[in-house]
Amino acid sequence: LAQTVFKEKADGSLIYADGKAVGSEVVGQQWSDPRFFKGRPSSVNYNVYTDEEKADGTYTGVASGTYNYGPSNEALK
Repeated sequence: LAQTVFKEKADGSLIYADGKAVGSEVVGQQWSDPRFFKGRPSSVNYNVYTDEEKADGTYTGVASGTYNYGPSNEALK
């Protein structure tokens, strides 16, 4: 029923850039008034260390920003 009545919204109202889906018109909102809480940052490029810093031990924290992993996931070690 939703596909018939609200086709664009039922499909997620995707936003495309260079032929790739990069977001949705129905997720998030514009935060233009400083009185309100700020939205969550995007998960794109969220980890702020380089692979070299992680490898040589300069960065010793655990970050899962660009992944849907918990900090204890073995893939992040």
